[in-house]
Parts: sequence; C-alpha cells; structure tokens
Amino acid sequence: MSACASQTSTTLSSLDPNHPSFNQSDCVELRRQSWVHQDLKNVSTFAGPALVLALGPLAVVPVLAGSVGVISADHSNAAKISQACANVSKSTSEVVGGVVKDSSIGIVTKGLIPLPTR
Repeated sequence: MSACASQTSTTLSSLDPNHPSFNQSDCVELRRQSWVHQDLKNVSTFAGPALVLALGPLAVVPVLAGSVGVISADHSNAAKISQACANVSKSTSEVVGGVVKDSSIGIVTKGLIPLPTR
C-alpha cells in the first residue's frame, strides 16, 4: 500500500471478506465511515505545510498537534475495524507505537524539521 494511504485504508485492504464478522453491522458501519480518515490524511498532507509557509514558525506547534490528532484518530479507527471485522485486537501500545512512527515520518516528510544534508 502506498505511503499516502491512511492506516484505516491499509487495514481495510487487508480484511478477508469471507470472515464471519465482515458483514456484521459494526463492521459494515465502520467500513462505511472509513473514507473520512483517508480524506483527512490527504488534506493534512498539504494543509499543514501550507499553513506553516503562510503563517510562519508560530504555526508549527498547532500544525503538529493537529497532525498528531488526525494520525491518532486514524490508528484508533483502524484498530476498531480490525477488531470488528476480523476479531484481531491491537493493544494500546501497538496503536500508540503506530501513531509515534507515523507522526515522526510525517514531520520529516512534510519538511517541518529539515533533514541534515551534506
């Protein structure tokens, strides 16, 4: 899956449609609402750096906080989908680890912290 895919989208693509839980109402509802997380990721990918460029360094902290919030919601939703649609539980530490990893990658790729160059 692409690095631009939300964790929710990645989880959805890995589901087995033949699993008994796949057509249960909880799973169906979570899958129906999953588009929100991909859209939020798409918007934050461009909006964060644009805000920092437009507003300057004072926007860095609010943009980071917003980005971490979007990533947290995405990973939390992916864990709910995994539980409801495949009976696979993720621990809190797994979810938090994913948020930290994705947040760190996002900071570097969005250019909020420049990489050292030679």
